[in-house]
Amino acid sequence: MTRRNGKVEFQNFVHRAGDNSSIIYDRLTCLEEDTANNKLLVGTNDGFSILDLARNTFTNYRNEEKNATSLCGNEINSIYIVGQDSIMIGTSAGLCAFDDKRDIFTRIIDRQGLLGDIEVQGIQKDLKGKIWISSKNGLYQLSRYGNEWNARQFTNKDGLHGNDFSAGAAIMPHDQLMVFGGLNGFTYFDPQKIKKNDLVPEVLLQRVDLHQEAVDDTKAGKMTSVPVLEKRHLHISPDIAMFTIHFIALGYTNPSENKYKYKMSGFQDSWLDIGSERSVTFTNLDPGTYTFSVMASNNDGRWNPQIASVEIEVMPPWSKTKLAFIAYLLLFALLIYTTIQLRTRSLLASQKKLKAEVERRTCEIKAQNEVLDSTNYMLDEKVKEIEAQNEEISQQLENILLQNEHIAQQNNEINLKNSLLQHANEERENANVKLRQLNARLESLVEERTNHLQATLEKFQKTDSELNTFLYRSSHDLKGPMTTLLGLAVVAKKSFNDEEVLKFFDLVEDTSKTMVRNLKKLREVHLIFNKKPESNPVDLQVLVEKLLVFLDGIDKQGKVQKSVLIANPDKLEVRSDTEFIKIILENISENAIFYNRGEGATITVLMTVSSTNLMISVEDNGLGIDREAELRIFEMFYRGRENSKGAGLGLYTAKSAVDKLGGNLQFDSQDGHTTFEVILPLQV
Repeated sequence: MTRRNGKVEFQNFVHRAGDNSSIIYDRLTCLEEDTANNKLLVGTNDGFSILDLARNTFTNYRNEEKNATSLCGNEINSIYIVGQDSIMIGTSAGLCAFDDKRDIFTRIIDRQGLLGDIEVQGIQKDLKGKIWISSKNGLYQLSRYGNEWNARQFTNKDGLHGNDFSAGAAIMPHDQLMVFGGLNGFTYFDPQKIKKNDLVPEVLLQRVDLHQEAVDDTKAGKMTSVPVLEKRHLHISPDIAMFTIHFIALGYTNPSENKYKYKMSGFQDSWLDIGSERSVTFTNLDPGTYTFSVMASNNDGRWNPQIASVEIEVMPPWSKTKLAFIAYLLLFALLIYTTIQLRTRSLLASQKKLKAEVERRTCEIKAQNEVLDSTNYMLDEKVKEIEAQNEEISQQLENILLQNEHIAQQNNEINLKNSLLQHANEERENANVKLRQLNARLESLVEERTNHLQATLEKFQKTDSELNTFLYRSSHDLKGPMTTLLGLAVVAKKSFNDEEVLKFFDLVEDTSKTMVRNLKKLREVHLIFNKKPESNPVDLQVLVEKLLVFLDGIDKQGKVQKSVLIANPDKLEVRSDTEFIKIILENISENAIFYNRGEGATITVLMTVSSTNLMISVEDNGLGIDREAELRIFEMFYRGRENSKGAGLGLYTAKSAVDKLGGNLQFDSQDGHTTFEVILPLQV
């Protein structure tokens, strides 16, 4: 509208599709004139427009979902010019400020989080620079401190006629009066007389309701109330499934607006805002000690730093007490130990019985072989005798032929000799028949004995295979439970401070470590007996590093000085079986650690590579080997000393691996000095 030559002229602006310089939408909701910048600010139901009065062109703005600096909502309810270049715009989706110079919108969010997405209806500014906005949820007073906004909310509980205000119904008729209109009439007040309640309320704990079972809508449950006004410690018995803590703030100005925060240290260590609720319920808390704390604020949101607290101890049932866990661990350890002992004894007894049976069968076979050898010898002698007789008869025949001229005279003698010869031939034939019968009987007997021995051998091989399989599976299956038991003992030691209890856990931990180590030895023995040595590249430097880590794991306190060396560093790779060499190094070195002298103990491992052999030397200054033990030191389960930490498997395992690789293991022991030397053939 303009006045020209005494006439009033109206200019109509409408939205034209595709014309960005036209007004954004035809349905207007509010107008505000910016005289300083010669502009007209226009709010509509679908965006915000600025009319440049000098050029009669519009600049339009809408909300863009992915643009944080765009208009916060498209439905404009109110516009207020705060300063020359600052405009506040109230929308159905919140409050935002428009910077005319930078051409960006900033969404106004207060520290308390009261504004959020409220529907702003009206905007006014009082003499102290505070912004007042009306909404569907009451009035808000905004104060700015630097780049932050503080908001204070007023509702019908503070004296308003109602909380639902109308769009654009906000005026300030003079300096000391502010008026806002709504569905329940209008509210007017002097903003200078609105004071903030600075009196913070004290908070007190009233009582605790104890429920022996969870409470739902179908049953009330059995409840006991305990006053805690003066208590600082409260015990909750194991039969309590749920308890409710009641508290109250001693603030009497609009007390329904008092707010509360609480935390349960040990369960939830951060403060939780529960609004005006004056009780908190906890269900099925784990046994332990907790501290419940609560603080309160007045109706203006001012919090009292003084809190009320009570220590709550939830008692565990007997099945979850320290004594119960100790009993569980001891019973579990005893069960595993008894099972292993019984099975080990059974295996050893079976092995001993099998060995005796093999020796008995071997003796029988040797005796039968001796009988067969004796019979064969007699047969050979008989054959020689018959051959001698045949030679004699042949000689006699020759003499007869030479004496043909005497045939006539010696017919009687010849007939007699022929008779003797015939008789001798009959005896020879009879002897040959008996010899053939005896040979057939011997062949049948040998075949029968051979079949019996073959069946016995197959039975022994099957039994040995089953024993090896059981040994491997038992050691493998027991490794998991023993590792779990070891982990439980370590965790339990961190959970208790009682010295007597810790001694039991130390015993459980040491026993578990010993069992894990023995199971590892049994798996190595199974590997040696069942695996064929391989010819693969062996990196000696990697073996050195792994051996040092292994020795440090045994000697965790570092009492033994350890050195692992390679005599010729230019030959760091050989061809052999890596697993067998690793078993040899670890078991001989571990034996040296177990028999160390204590203070000043040392162990030196030296590996030397030649063109055909790998030589390993393990030297220590430990206790040495007794003379009576030298002949049995490589036997299974033999321990040189009663106080040994090992199970008598280490040197037996190492010797078995050396033999499997076709090598040689020797030792030299003096008082305070022992050297083990291993020579292994290398494969090209």
